[in-house]
Amino acid sequence: MAERIGKAVQRGGRYCVVGAPNNQSCINTSYTPGITMHQFPLDPKIRSQWVKFVQHHRVDFGEPINKYASLCSAHFEPSC
Repeated sequence: MAERIGKAVQRGGRYCVVGAPNNQSCINTSYTPGITMHQFPLDPKIRSQWVKFVQHHRVDFGEPINKYASLCSAHFEPSC
């Protein structure tokens, strides 16, 4: 772990690809307490729904470029 201004900073892990209003990125990572990360599904129909959801928040988003692209649990209904 790296040290920054007296605080430990974890590096690596997964980051949520979804943006938030006002062009802000979602700040959740696989290290965020209470948050789980979910990889894009392989099923083309469900995958395209996820891509459209992300594009609603980030118009610059295309098809995920690697297998590590993830959405955090904050963007899902509890029933999901």
